Amino acid sequence: MILYFSATNNSQYVAQMIAEQTHDYVYSILDIQNIQIMDQYLGFVFPTYLWGLPSIVDEYMKNVLINVSDNTYIYFVATYGTTCGQIGTFMEKHLTHKKLKLSAMYSVKMVDSFTPIFDLSNKDKIKKIQKKENPQIQEIINHINHKDIGNYAKSLLFARAFA
Repeated sequence: MILYFSATNNSQYVAQMIAEQTHDYVYSILDIQNIQIMDQYLGFVFPTYLWGLPSIVDEYMKNVLINVSDNTYIYFVATYGTTCGQIGTFMEKHLTHKKLKLSAMYSVKMVDSFTPIFDLSNKDKIKKIQKKENPQIQEIINHINHKDIGNYAKSLLFARAFA
């Protein structure tokens, strides 16, 4: 199962690509309140807002009930424009509070859609960034299929130490 939140469709796009190639199901967090799965995978795909989780995701993670089997591979993918900030740390805290262990973290650099700062009228710059999205997603899918453990996020501020 892959759960996502997406305001601009970036995270939804990533979640759907992962689901297609891992033969998984994808759902918006707006549609799922409690998670009870015995599947091998549980993925979360969320955008980075101000170096952290969007408030709607933060509230969702505080309140959602998650029941998974002991061997479930739990992963998180952050979409971002400039940096993932500390989004991985926030996500990990939510899961730890639920007594769940995050197996892996990933990130995908996408076009930054925070329009007060970033100019989306430069079509060449946008195409250049978009051309790099699918290879990043494919690399993540390969890691997920192998159940790789660790921090594979590309952002320098994406803090998490895997033991």
